[in-house]
Amino acid sequence: MENITYIWRDKIIYEMKRCIPIQLIFYGLSGGAAFLLNLIITFFLTEYLNFWYIISVVMGTVVSWTVMFILNFFYTFRGHRSEPLAKQYLKHILMYVVSAPIGLGLIYLLTSIFGVYYLLSQTLVVGTMAALSFIFSRRFIFRFD
Repeated sequence: MENITYIWRDKIIYEMKRCIPIQLIFYGLSGGAAFLLNLIITFFLTEYLNFWYIISVVMGTVVSWTVMFILNFFYTFRGHRSEPLAKQYLKHILMYVVSAPIGLGLIYLLTSIFGVYYLLSQTLVVGTMAALSFIFSRRFIFRFD
């Protein structure tokens, strides 16, 4: 009887994970955790090691991409169609590499041209791009058949 309980529990969790609103919640939590790490790294490198804020953003972002992939792979999109992990990670990184120049350009524009504090600029840009990232991740990286 105990095994049946676990089977049903796992099936319910699997179906919930396929539900877009549930995925959005997990995506937001995973993204929030990765972004918080990104902000901490960016702030530390800029304020304590005197890196230029754009370099700090790039370094924090690279770390957060990997954290985001791991969290999405194991939590947000658990139960997705299996592809080799390396192939999914490559797609994930490619998505960010393509979008990074746009994000960095917007952060530079907001901070250096309009005088917005660099962490606020980063928050605004990442928040805006998160929706597009979710759609791309769900459709092309962590696909459900």
